[in-house]
Amino acid sequence: MKKKSTVLFITTFVFGILACSIVMFLLFNISMKENEGSVKEIKVSANAKELAYAELKGSVETYNLSDGKNTKKSQETLEQNQSDILKDQGNTDNNENLTNEKEDTTLISGSIDKSIPLDASTKNITIDSAIDEVLIYVSETKELEITQIYENLYTEDLFKIREETEKIVIETTSTGDKLQLPSNKSFIRKSTLEVRLPKNFTGTLDVSCDVGSILVKDGLNLEELNLSSDIGDITIQKAHSIKRANVQCDIGNVTVKEAWNVDVSTFRVEVGNVRFDNTIKANDLTVDVEIGNILAPSDVLNNKKFSLKVDIGVIKGY
Repeated sequence: MKKKSTVLFITTFVFGILACSIVMFLLFNISMKENEGSVKEIKVSANAKELAYAELKGSVETYNLSDGKNTKKSQETLEQNQSDILKDQGNTDNNENLTNEKEDTTLISGSIDKSIPLDASTKNITIDSAIDEVLIYVSETKELEITQIYENLYTEDLFKIREETEKIVIETTSTGDKLQLPSNKSFIRKSTLEVRLPKNFTGTLDVSCDVGSILVKDGLNLEELNLSSDIGDITIQKAHSIKRANVQCDIGNVTVKEAWNVDVSTFRVEVGNVRFDNTIKANDLTVDVEIGNILAPSDVLNNKKFSLKVDIGVIKGY
């Protein structure tokens, strides 16, 4: 009895294992089929997306190819932009040409002159010189005549005339900062500015010079005379009939050759000499020299109306 029970137990156990194996096998096949379906769905879904993307790309390409108006418009815009660029380039080239003209460094030599009719309304003539030797004459005409004789200057250095209310201004400039001296240093750079005043001009004459001398060649009949030089001599050759005069020189000598017939006059020199070669007829005379000498006739030195002063130097009479 016991043996039968053992055989029955073994038989039941084996059949149980077989049954479980069969059940597990069936469940595994069912799961694989379901997964295969999911994989197929994923593949189908991916293919659908790729197809949709391909269709969309194709439609865009088709649109770009078929949209002739937009393509033509873009081409026209491109051509217009290219035209604008060429136009701007042309303007740039023109501006560069103008700049090159303004910065012309060609040195020139020669002479230039000009005449200006002078009417009664002109009360002042101003000469503002940079590097010139200025010569003042008196002419018999009714015109203001200017002549510049120059050597190795730039075009910008030549004189210019500016007319203002009751005033005429003659100007010269110096662009010497651009100047390149040759290696042998035999270079000569100079200018002479000759100004001829009409004889009937009796107003005010102002002459100033930065670097250069001032020479008054003829006698003047003026309301007022103002001469000023930063570096250079001032020489007055002829007798004059002037109501007021101011002569100033920073570095240089002042010389009066003929009689000085001026009601009120002032001479101021920082470094240099003041010399009167003839008599002085004046109601008021002031001569002030910082470093230098004063030479004048003895009667001038003894005239109590006159004030002659030297800081460093001597006052001499003859």
